[in-house]
Amino acid sequence: MKKICVKMIMVVLTLAMVAGIATACKRTEVDKVKYSVEERTAARAVQLAKSTLEKYIDAEIYAEGEIYIYDSYNPWDDTNDGVASVWHYTSVVAMANRLAAITGGSDKTYFNKYLGELWSEMDWYKGSAEITSYRSKQNRTMYAVNRVFDNKNAANIRGINAVYDDQMWIIRELLSSYSVTGDAKYLTQAEALTDTCLDGWDDTINPATGTEYGGITWGPGYPSKHTCSNAPLIAPLVDLYNHYKSKSDTIYNQNKAEYYLNWAKKIYDFSLATFKKSNDLYGDLVGAGFVVGADGLKATTWQGTLDIKQYAYNTGTMLQGGAKLYTATRDAQYLTQAQNSADAAYRIFGEKDKATGISAYPTNSTLQFNFQLLLGFVELAYADDSEYAGVNATYIESFREALDYAYDNFYHDGLLPRNYVAGWIYGVDYDTYTNVMDSAAGAEMYALISQYYTKTKA
Repeated sequence: MKKICVKMIMVVLTLAMVAGIATACKRTEVDKVKYSVEERTAARAVQLAKSTLEKYIDAEIYAEGEIYIYDSYNPWDDTNDGVASVWHYTSVVAMANRLAAITGGSDKTYFNKYLGELWSEMDWYKGSAEITSYRSKQNRTMYAVNRVFDNKNAANIRGINAVYDDQMWIIRELLSSYSVTGDAKYLTQAEALTDTCLDGWDDTINPATGTEYGGITWGPGYPSKHTCSNAPLIAPLVDLYNHYKSKSDTIYNQNKAEYYLNWAKKIYDFSLATFKKSNDLYGDLVGAGFVVGADGLKATTWQGTLDIKQYAYNTGTMLQGGAKLYTATRDAQYLTQAQNSADAAYRIFGEKDKATGISAYPTNSTLQFNFQLLLGFVELAYADDSEYAGVNATYIESFREALDYAYDNFYHDGLLPRNYVAGWIYGVDYDTYTNVMDSAAGAEMYALISQYYTKTKA
């Protein structure tokens, strides 16, 4: 029956050049019972997450005790392709973290089980090597972009094979897993990776200003500095501050809490000054050059101007960092900037589709970018205690409306299309082979909104 339905769909797609999922081929289990908005949001998160784990993890390899995540899945012929990079793999870990946090009973057991296994099998991406930075030259353990197949903990992290932004996404999820499970090993690993990322900070003195160039490069082998290799670390640094603020632990002869908070402020200030555009959104990167000096360390030789391309996740991660810094410090500058950037992001990235009135967030890259913007809206909603706080709910509801529209109209074979408003688009690669990050993002967005409902309506 499934094959017949798929054939019928493909005929419609070919004639119309736009995918419209036939009603007979839709599974809508979560709508068989009357749900409140809150209940439906959580139930859909669970359903999409389980489908993602089922479709992107190789079942035969999993049965032998190893997790192998495919990069993509074809919902029209039930085939997989490619192997997940560490960034794609981490998106599945993030999804499992978020679902473990919102579920109870057998569902919580299910996601916790996957969470432990995912972390164990992530060692296929881990490796060690001597890393040269601006401040040290020492052996480091990091996660490589690509999976190794012969031995765990033997991935190649040299040169451009490991990047700091991947480590930052992993730090965030290690801290999430620590919050979900209480297992201190996740905290220890998060702090070790944080130290590695901070070692990537450029302390070269700019002769024109007499101050540091500043910023964390994209990776040890790269000279350029990106919003994505700086902003994602701010929020976890504030989380570490919050963990240690009532403790007397030290690091490098400094109080740990203050150490982490000062780094969060420093990276935020650099990112604000370097990447923020006049429209309150954030550009992508600044080019630079470096040499390895006689001391064996890197030194910047020049730094360029801002590449003004704006992506939702760059603004989203600065929103997250600013909101958390405001909560930690009560310094109004962080809240004001977050409010301004949130307003700009909603207007520009969330422009309304004329036919439906639904916010059509960007689909020109992975939906994880949109998830990071949603997370920024949610963190701002938690932090904002001003007279303008009510507008934050509008931003968040715009995402739920888009998700629900996609689920109600285009849900197929456990998946949503990348474009929540237009639906499945025939002949476009990302709708022929759906990406694991897109699938994980849909589940995680629903789960995040469910968390938001629980916290704000309790």
